[in-house]
Amino acid sequence: MTMKSSVFLYHCNPFQELWQSSLSLIQCGPLLRRFGSTKGIHLGPFFNENTGQFNHSLFDNQPSPETLSFVKEAMTVENLRRKISDSGLVPEGVLINYTDAAILRGPFRLTGLNKWDGPKILLCGDLHHMLNKNNLYSSEKPISLLAEYLEREKYNSIVIAFNPSLVDEVRRFVNIPVHSNPPGFFRYPRLSIMENPTKNWLLHIGKIARPFHSKRREIVKKLLRRNKIAFTHRETQTNVEAASLYNQSLLSLNIPMDNDLNHRFFEILAAGGRQIVLADRDKLLGELNSLKDIQGVFWAKDILEVEELVSKLTTKYSNGEMPMNLNSIQLKNLLEPKLEELLGIWLEGI
Repeated sequence: MTMKSSVFLYHCNPFQELWQSSLSLIQCGPLLRRFGSTKGIHLGPFFNENTGQFNHSLFDNQPSPETLSFVKEAMTVENLRRKISDSGLVPEGVLINYTDAAILRGPFRLTGLNKWDGPKILLCGDLHHMLNKNNLYSSEKPISLLAEYLEREKYNSIVIAFNPSLVDEVRRFVNIPVHSNPPGFFRYPRLSIMENPTKNWLLHIGKIARPFHSKRREIVKKLLRRNKIAFTHRETQTNVEAASLYNQSLLSLNIPMDNDLNHRFFEILAAGGRQIVLADRDKLLGELNSLKDIQGVFWAKDILEVEELVSKLTTKYSNGEMPMNLNSIQLKNLLEPKLEELLGIWLEGI
């Protein structure tokens, strides 16, 4: 394999402009058209492109057998190869399948990997979640689902998207190389660091609605109830809106769930914001030593430490001593790794 090979990315999200802007990825998947994009290689007429509505009963409580049969046929590498050829491209090169535990047990999981001749990478997220048959939390371990899937479908390597703390555990379940190099090909809205933030508060952005976010909800409610620091919680509709708020705020609170190094860690950095991460640093980051001493990232193990840090950093800011983020070159190297370098790591020896 050469680093100039085509790289096809299969995923179950709408088309991602930010991923595309700095990387030579060819996006493929069933939901690329959801918000009207005409880019990428679309598998299956799941949406009416004029109304944005589903054409099939896939997401009904009881989808029809015809729908499930159609989806099963559509989500195969053989069909993917046909769609790539129909688009005028050659179905050869690197195939990256971006998935998670919910997708692995649902109708959109990609099958028939033996029909792809080139290198195959499984990029897996959300391994910290526990799921039941309705993709809600339960005692079932996503790593077990991953191992079962890999018994049927063969890849050259696995990349753990945002769970570096689980790399060793995944390695015990599989017999192929396991990597974790966040943020990988994910990209976030970039804003310049604001030396004089307009919002002198600790900001938290994120969903806290039931039933998914009980731990995060309790922490947010407790901080609001204690009222020891200037603290606000917001929910935003877009990543651009969130980036603007991170950029304007003196500090942002990041509450990882179950040792998940989340997108928010990188979103805040990309927006030029400073953050307090409520987590055990070494446990959360695992082997990722390069992320352990980043300027503008502070660590707290409980709410009391969060409040103490906010008071301390607010005083430093008032005295003109507020620690800033990494400079623009360091941030670019951290947030925008080159795809060729990532593939060199993920496919070493292939």
